Amino acid sequence: MNGQADRVVELRRLQNNDAGKHDTVYAAFVSGKGGTGKSFLALNTAYALSVAGSKVLLVDYDLQSPNLHIMSNMFPLASLHNYFQSSALMEELLHRITPDLYCIYGDQQHASEISTSQMDQFFNALPTIADRFDIVIFDTGSGIHESLSLALRHMQMAVIVANPEPTSVMDAYVMAKYLFQEDFKLETSVVINKCPSPSDGQTAYQNLSKALSHFMKKKVECAALIPSHPDVYQSIMKQELLLKDKPASPMMRYIAALAAQLVKG
Repeated sequence: MNGQADRVVELRRLQNNDAGKHDTVYAAFVSGKGGTGKSFLALNTAYALSVAGSKVLLVDYDLQSPNLHIMSNMFPLASLHNYFQSSALMEELLHRITPDLYCIYGDQQHASEISTSQMDQFFNALPTIADRFDIVIFDTGSGIHESLSLALRHMQMAVIVANPEPTSVMDAYVMAKYLFQEDFKLETSVVINKCPSPSDGQTAYQNLSKALSHFMKKKVECAALIPSHPDVYQSIMKQELLLKDKPASPMMRYIAALAAQLVKG
């Protein structure tokens, strides 16, 4: 691990020593459209946090097209769908990836409409298992929808994932505008992912910042500018955690930097 990951460990240690109090952090990865690499980042950031000393719960909260079970090559015995259908208890949803990383998976074969009352029930029951973790990361479905709104009411942080393309930057602006207008009171940041070059990522972030400043009088921090890299494609094709399969990958420092942002407060 590099200096960024060491910083994650130190920050977590300081937090845990604060008056002996344990407060679980809830963070949502969101995007204005699909294909931004949001799920890849949520999964690998969760892993980076876990190896750096945090106990992490990752929730596949894409109720229409969940894919974390595919990306991690897992065949869950119980999924979020089972909970909504009252065929599994909350505790049964936990699937161990590493000693300090667990996941609640979705079920792509049973993507169905979930009622508001069912989602409320899930969030009311979630603390019974979530309180044993330092951070809970939600990988949400792309776009703006009711299930996202319900989830964000329980979050402290939101990470908007975008790509450098102008259409993706515009989608990120729409998402940021929604977060601010709905007044979720979230600590909001943006990640520009799949950057062909650092300048492309910086330009995309500057364009987003200018639009938010001009039209919304708001600002979002850039949590990370993450380059395109062949290791990412290979890990997706192999259905393996990149940072677990290739801990020396150049992508480590970028994802560790993103992980550090989630625990800096």
